[in-house]
Amino acid sequence: MKEIFRKFLASDVSPWLRARGFSRKGQTFHKWIQTNCQVINFQTSMFSEPKSYEFTVNVGVFFGEVYRFRENIDQVPRVPPLYSYHWDMRLGALMPQNRDIWWPIESEEDVPPISREIKSALQDYALPALDRFTDEKTLPETLLAGKLTKRNRAQQLLYLAIMYRERYTRQELLTLIAELRAEVDRTPRIAREYFDPSIAKLEAEVSRTRSTVN
Repeated sequence: MKEIFRKFLASDVSPWLRARGFSRKGQTFHKWIQTNCQVINFQTSMFSEPKSYEFTVNVGVFFGEVYRFRENIDQVPRVPPLYSYHWDMRLGALMPQNRDIWWPIESEEDVPPISREIKSALQDYALPALDRFTDEKTLPETLLAGKLTKRNRAQQLLYLAIMYRERYTRQELLTLIAELRAEVDRTPRIAREYFDPSIAKLEAEVSRTRSTVN
C-alpha cells in the first residue's frame, strides 16, 4: 500500500499542486508568496499496516519576517519544517466535518475517490485559507478575527506587530504593543518567556525611531 500512496502523490497530487504554483520536497508541497510560505504536507500514520496505509493532510503558513525577527537571522529555510509553521490546521478541520480526518488506502481502487475528495477540499477550503494568510490586504483581518487559527490572541498580535511594524505609525505600533503586553500578562508565566524577548525588541525599535525623529 505504501507504493500506491507514493504513486498517488507523484502522479496525481503533485501535478495538481504544481499547476497551482507549489513545489514538492518529499511529502511536503510549498509555495512562497513574497516573504510568506504556504505549505501542504501529507502525513502518514505510524500505525499504518501493510494492508491499510493511512494518511492525513496538514496545511500551514510560515511567516518569514516573524522567523527572521525572532531568530535574529537573515536566512529562512527554503522548505519550512512542520514544527515551524505560524499557522497550521488539519485539512479535515477546514472541511464541513470540522474534525481530524485520516484517509486509508487499502487498494488501488481507493485512490480515485480519495483523490477527488482531497483535491476538492484543498480547492474549496485549504487554498482560500492559505491565500488569506499570505495576502497582505487580508492578513491583518484574518489574524485578528481568529476564525482560522488555533493560536491565541497574544500570538496573533505579536505576528501582526512584527510583520507590519514598518507600515504602522509610531503611535499605532505603540498601541498594538500595549495591547500585546496586556494579553501576555494574562498568560501563564512560563508562556511569557516566548513573548518577552520579541516585545522587548519591538519596544527597542520604537525607541530608536523616536530618537531618530528627535
